[in-house]
Amino acid sequence: MRRIFLDVSICVVLLALAGGPAGAELGPCRSDGHGSFICGDGVGAARVIDDTSSPSKHLALAWHSTGNPPTEEPRNGDLELLVIRLKDGAVLSRRRTEYWETVGGARVNRLEETATWSPDSHWMVNTFEERFDTPTVDLYAFGGNDQVTGPFDLHEMMERAALGHLNSRVRNDARYSFWVFNDRLRIDNHGLVHAPVMLWVPKDGPERDYDMTLQIMRTAEGLGAKVLSVRPTRGQR
Repeated sequence: MRRIFLDVSICVVLLALAGGPAGAELGPCRSDGHGSFICGDGVGAARVIDDTSSPSKHLALAWHSTGNPPTEEPRNGDLELLVIRLKDGAVLSRRRTEYWETVGGARVNRLEETATWSPDSHWMVNTFEERFDTPTVDLYAFGGNDQVTGPFDLHEMMERAALGHLNSRVRNDARYSFWVFNDRLRIDNHGLVHAPVMLWVPKDGPERDYDMTLQIMRTAEGLGAKVLSVRPTRGQR
């Protein structure tokens, strides 16, 4: 199967967005008795999202509401996704989200926030999934003193690279949604990312599956990334 190398213009650079030390501390993260952790108390506390802890067990993703505690279904305020330090609940980064899941098991329908870590816990790829597509693929890098660089948007270049392969085969690519199979996404300690992805027309099809490889890197300005190859999966050449 021929490897398809993308033009060097796909390489993108982003300035570091959060290069300083840890921010406000919510309070130590403790077991919630249901397989996860609560960081802090009351309104503004955060609940760690299942299966998002780093291999070092030092960092994780968590959600919180500015208007309700994470033990309740959020009805007021904003929902935020946090990159959090588990020992003291320090917030390293935050962005808006629509995801939530309470201690009692109530959760938002058909939305997921996931984290894929490198084995050394220095890189993390966060995906946000809706019912029919993956609109967010963000890269974070972690250094000494828990300095975090990111988020860096991988979604745009990944979708563009997949559509570039599709354009030679279909006339109307506007119908296609972009999906990342996050359970098979991998990133190694050297920043090499392997991402099974799909372009599909929701519900009715058709779909095209690809194995995508990216190289992510630190640059003088912050973070960079380049799509190295897009290969149709077996049977879809």
